[in-house]
Amino acid sequence: MSAVSALRSAAVAVAAVDPATLPAAALEDAVVELRRLIDGLEGTWSRLVATLDGSGAIDGGTAAWLRSSCRLSPAAARYRVTLARRLTGRANVAQELSAGEISVDHARLLTTALDELAAVDPQLAARTEGPLLDAARQLDPVGLRRSITHARYALTPEATVAADESAHHRRRIDVASTF
Repeated sequence: MSAVSALRSAAVAVAAVDPATLPAAALEDAVVELRRLIDGLEGTWSRLVATLDGSGAIDGGTAAWLRSSCRLSPAAARYRVTLARRLTGRANVAQELSAGEISVDHARLLTTALDELAAVDPQLAARTEGPLLDAARQLDPVGLRRSITHARYALTPEATVAADESAHHRRRIDVASTF
């Protein structure tokens, strides 16, 4: 993939810049722009993972392959495969992530919330996607989570109570004695 080689060359060139030589305004701009580029690349990477996952080319599962090939923890690999799968059904969220307009954390929150809403009312999920994307572009993930929680209680109070009760029953604590 020649585009990946060009990207690697560009990354090497960016890494070679001494940030101490940049004026404060240029440094601020570079930090923000680089973060957006990283988020966009995360979106592209998720699209590649989803395509690989859907191809059936990986024996033993995509998450296991990501663990060994990309040196991810088991939890991170599962999380990324789950996100990649969810993004295939949420083209607008995937597009915003690939454009660097939202982060991976935003995408995870959005896809989870929209899938939960779709399970209750698919049309409600479709109508809610645009406003939630607008919120994601303006809020950090913590603020977005609060907005989603508020919207969930306002739009589907019964389903929200059931989800909260389910989460409550799944909680647990392990205590081990030590020597």
